[in-house]
Amino acid sequence: MRTPTFILFTFLSFLLSAQQTLPTFDGVVSPQEWKEAETFSIKYEINPGNNIPSPHLTDVFITYSKTDLYVGFIAYADMENLRSSIRNRDEGFQDDNVFIGIDTYGDGRYMVGLGANPEGNQLDVKLLSNGNDDITYDINFESKASKHDDSYHIELKIP
Repeated sequence: MRTPTFILFTFLSFLLSAQQTLPTFDGVVSPQEWKEAETFSIKYEINPGNNIPSPHLTDVFITYSKTDLYVGFIAYADMENLRSSIRNRDEGFQDDNVFIGIDTYGDGRYMVGLGANPEGNQLDVKLLSNGNDDITYDINFESKASKHDDSYHIELKIP
């Protein structure tokens, strides 16, 4: 009789070995390229509002390879009033931006946040359970961005 651990391992091995078409990492999020990804629509914002309905929708796509997590964002925006400048790492928090939070240990002690502004400038932070942020926390990841008539696109590639 197979143990549940063996079955789980076999299932995970199958998922990781399954032939998966990854999106082209170019800063342009094409829903066709991301068709095998998990998709979400975010209708709320946390800044400047505090979990209020956002005036603009953001579509998110998430998939992975054996070595990387891929996250794509289509952030619909009023492009004439977009807040975005080319900046150094972690200086784009005052710009419009997209962000993903990951609780790497699943225990609620802290969350690692990664994102980018519409120029592709990287943002990363460690959010601690006591309410403090560690902005000096840096993660090696790649980001690419592009601007369109009604939105900006961000792609993240996280090892």
